[in-house]
Amino acid sequence: MKIEMTTVPAHHILSIRDTVPLDSIPTFLKPSYERIEALVNEAGIKEEACRAYTYSMSPDEIDIAAAYVIAEQDLDVIRAAVEESNNSDSNGAFGGLELIEFDERNAAMTVHHGSYNKLGDSWSAFAQELATEGFKVSEPTFEDYVDRGDDSSTAEAVTNLYWYLSH
Repeated sequence: MKIEMTTVPAHHILSIRDTVPLDSIPTFLKPSYERIEALVNEAGIKEEACRAYTYSMSPDEIDIAAAYVIAEQDLDVIRAAVEESNNSDSNGAFGGLELIEFDERNAAMTVHHGSYNKLGDSWSAFAQELATEGFKVSEPTFEDYVDRGDDSSTAEAVTNLYWYLSH
């Protein structure tokens, strides 16, 4: 496994976060991305990246966030859209949206090629390799979906995996 040391620039994400059973990750992420995408489209902006952030994980569940990276120049527009949406939408269609800021940080990065169903295996191998090499890591981790494959399959997908390094 090839691991690259990199600096993740400071950035903002528009996210929906929850703790869900491990077998419910796809059923949480899909509608969450759809809600985020609807708000981003309604605001008339384009996301810079599509990601999933993991804040913690146990053998049974995961604290995860579906997220779009938002460009600096679009922050005022998206803040207003999130505030309006969270305040006015009584049926919860856009509930739970958060705009979160991350500082610049050093991270380890590797690339996963193929199905999202195999991401867990890549994360496990990544964690083992970092531990073997003596790196101290911290949460959250995140996946940056570089190429999501085609509509029928993620077999050709390319996903960058990032693990922040402890200070």
